[in-house]
Amino acid sequence: MFERTVSAEDLAYLKRAREEADRAYNEALTVLDGTLPKRPVLPRPPAGDNDSFDALHAGRQLDTDESPTPDAGLRGRLRAVVWRIIGPIVKRQQHFNTLVVEHLERAAAAEAAQRRAADAIVRALDGHLQAVATFHSRLIQYLQHITPYVDTKDREASGLARRITEDVAERTDALDQRQQTLAGLDTTVAHLQHEVLAIRSAGARGAASATPAADSPPATNSNADAARSPADSPPAAATDAAPPTGREDIDASVDAYSYVGFEDRYRGAWEAIRDRQREYVPLFEGASDVLDVGCGRGEFLDLLRDAGIAARGVDANPAMVAACRSRGLEAATGDALAFLEALPDGALGGLFSAQVVEHLPPDTLVRLVRVAWRKLRPGSTIAIETINPSCWLAFFETYLRDITHIKPLHPETLRYLLAASGFHGPSIRFQSPVSEADRLRRLPVPDPAAGAPVDARLVACLSAANHNVDRLNSLLFSSMDYAVVATRP
Repeated sequence: MFERTVSAEDLAYLKRAREEADRAYNEALTVLDGTLPKRPVLPRPPAGDNDSFDALHAGRQLDTDESPTPDAGLRGRLRAVVWRIIGPIVKRQQHFNTLVVEHLERAAAAEAAQRRAADAIVRALDGHLQAVATFHSRLIQYLQHITPYVDTKDREASGLARRITEDVAERTDALDQRQQTLAGLDTTVAHLQHEVLAIRSAGARGAASATPAADSPPATNSNADAARSPADSPPAAATDAAPPTGREDIDASVDAYSYVGFEDRYRGAWEAIRDRQREYVPLFEGASDVLDVGCGRGEFLDLLRDAGIAARGVDANPAMVAACRSRGLEAATGDALAFLEALPDGALGGLFSAQVVEHLPPDTLVRLVRVAWRKLRPGSTIAIETINPSCWLAFFETYLRDITHIKPLHPETLRYLLAASGFHGPSIRFQSPVSEADRLRRLPVPDPAAGAPVDARLVACLSAANHNVDRLNSLLFSSMDYAVVATRP
């Protein structure tokens, strides 16, 4: 039985862990954004004192004509002479001294301004470096939250994906159990059918033994035998060559003409089946003496006639054979295995059978394939079409609907049977794919390129669900029929 690995409590725990990681991540991101350092405002450096230095240099070249007012007398004239000699020097020195003092005063002010500017720059850089260090610390803390933030999302998405997968697996397991139950019922029905046939055969033998005339031929209780004409019967050697396939006995219990109506209603109209079988015609191009086993209403025989390929059919249902003959097709009523056994070896240039082998018991099917190998000429083609039981829709909608079906055949089983019987290169051709309207539909997945915000968890869950939908479609809603095609070496 199916066992889960992800419970509802596990999903709730994963959701709480993811929400807690989301909260811590967002808080760390907010703190990181708040500590982002701003560019500091630095003072402009003070201007230099080049003008005062130029004035100081010019003062050294200063010349003056000023002289003291001359006094009368010898002293005044002597003073005037001395002043003319040392006066310009004294004046220049005085002016230079004044400029030096002014320059020093301005230099001292500029130096003080530079100290203040340097102090402001140092304080600003110190504060900025401290802010950068704080930002780096917060950045490390933020980076530490990324791993749990991503891991919790991955764990939750993985848990949800596993839960979805297990939901699908649980339902698939339930379908398998239902299919096994139905298969058991099918086996029971087949067993009951054989019991009914045995009772009828015993009754027929009892009626024959009770016939008054001892030398009279035994009576027959088969509607199919009563409806046969001499032309319908297989060659004489076919009478005791093999046991009946079972389908004609079932047809005897189901009104033959009612079964034709059943085919018309559920398998498809004559024109629809003819169009569906058209793709098999190229397999028999250039062949002759093709036999259609279980020819039914003659759709494939009609296609072969249009293609200029000589063919005939055999079917256990006289109503089906009558439908073929009404269209001018060559068909005989009889048991397929007995008909084949009575033919000479190598008498056939091809063999086709559609929707017949599912009506046969396994031992009869094996014998039919082996006899067909002997009756086909080397290089001839054999094509057998049947319902695809590996397709859920085909099994429940087509196979179980028909009460004359005995055993479903898996494609690989039929291919192996042909290969084991000596046929060369058997290949499987799947037919009639299930329409998109009847298949499971994929869920739309948001496209991140569209611009709208997309939840990664939702995308992961939808992608996992679509993957499982594709798997179910490939397993349960694939093709309604298949055919195995091989050649006689």
